[in-house]
Amino acid sequence: MFDRLAAIRPIPFCIAAVAGGIGLFVASKPAPQPLPAPQELAQISMPSETVVPSARLVQPIEAAPPPPTTQLLFVFTAGGDSYLRLDTADPEARRRHVHVVNDDGVTSAIATIDASDLTSEESAWLGRSVIVDSTCSAKVTGFATIARVTGDPVYASDHSGHWTAASVFEHGDMMVVAKLDRCTGTYARDAALAPIIAPQLVTDPALASKARAKLLASDLAATAKKAWADGQQTGDWVAAANFDTRVIRHPVTGVTWVSVHASDGFTCGGPEINIWGLYRVAPNGKLVTVQQRDLPEIGTIEKLIDVEGDGDLELIGQPFVEGDQVLTKANGDEISRMPLRFFGCPC
Repeated sequence: MFDRLAAIRPIPFCIAAVAGGIGLFVASKPAPQPLPAPQELAQISMPSETVVPSARLVQPIEAAPPPPTTQLLFVFTAGGDSYLRLDTADPEARRRHVHVVNDDGVTSAIATIDASDLTSEESAWLGRSVIVDSTCSAKVTGFATIARVTGDPVYASDHSGHWTAASVFEHGDMMVVAKLDRCTGTYARDAALAPIIAPQLVTDPALASKARAKLLASDLAATAKKAWADGQQTGDWVAAANFDTRVIRHPVTGVTWVSVHASDGFTCGGPEINIWGLYRVAPNGKLVTVQQRDLPEIGTIEKLIDVEGDGDLELIGQPFVEGDQVLTKANGDEISRMPLRFFGCPC
């Protein structure tokens, strides 16, 4: 019987004869070991789990923009070359290779500065790039000491009839300048710094007319009218005055501005009419008065720019008589000046 069962399937148990009968013993694994005590469990070290970080997109780190700066360096031409005025001292011993040039009534004495005579501050400018008038890129190629004058040398007690290098250096204001390889203009800034912002001219006759009317309705205009009458001038001062009206838009803030400058030029003994209005265009189209004042420091407005990038405007211009270049805030506070000494009678 057992042989027949074995042929059918394996027998997972064994048979043993015991006294008093037959007993079955089930084959099994060894008896389980008792669990460790709690204090022994605490001593068992478990394998550390390896944490694989999930893949994520790493954003590139953008360079911080250059900080705001007030740097503005005046640019001028002499003898066909373009120069950048630097604010450094001028040791007189460096004046070598002197020559004199004349440009439209401005006489310049130019003394090239040798590389061995450069200060460390000046040497740092060599090869540096600058942006002229917010548009043109140029590099510094050399250095010179320059003095400039305009007018008649007789008024400088020089009766030779012409300016010489010695008399120009004596009577002019000396400047250390950097020579540029290209670009002409009015101002410049180191290309590594935040740029000077030049607002864009906008054609808007309606806004221009509205701003002019606002200036003419001001107390300034009433004072100008009285000065014109007191000076025994004939006709209407408005018809005789020169009006410079500009509608400009700040390319960063998007704000539109209107500048209106009215003056009668300069006449000896005549009324001095030189008034200016600066207006900001509000979102509703109305003009907000920002400045409405006399403009004694500037006879001609050359540039309206944002030097610091703060959204406010600064002015570059020239006085009526002197040939100085002047940079001022809109309220008239002077920031810097590049002198050009005038010798003569303004009348």
